[in-house]
Amino acid sequence: MGTALILVGGAARLHLPNGGPHTVMSDPDFLPDNIVPTARASMAQWGLCASETSANWTYANPPALLQPGPRLGTYRTGTNTLLDDEPGKSQLSMEDFAVALGHEAQSANFRRAAFTVGYEHSFMSAGERQTGQPTRNPRVYVRPSKPFHRFQLPVAPLAPS
Repeated sequence: MGTALILVGGAARLHLPNGGPHTVMSDPDFLPDNIVPTARASMAQWGLCASETSANWTYANPPALLQPGPRLGTYRTGTNTLLDDEPGKSQLSMEDFAVALGHEAQSANFRRAAFTVGYEHSFMSAGERQTGQPTRNPRVYVRPSKPFHRFQLPVAPLAPS
């Protein structure tokens, strides 16, 4: 199938975790007005990608909140539903999102499919949740729609730029 492409989109296409009929884009109360044009563009991008039959693509959906932060080394994946953590927040640091993209590039778990990534704090101790830093050997917990997998990845500081 040739060269693989991982395309990063937005969260607009994801269903809300409450089990209702809405997606991030279709729920009238989810997105601030200034984000709606970007969400519409994300939906159009997803539509083009999903209709492509000749390319070897993977479509990565970030969580609702993706911003710089500590690399915790712990995340989970899903397919069509916005992932949220125990407090109900859909978030991930850019650093952990980069790790998830690298892992997908190596493992090819979601070829010609979409996936999303988010934190699941139930794997962290109370102290880790307070500090945002792992206190034990960090692991990446991946929960695709297939059986549970664990991957051991080193958490190393980034080189100064």
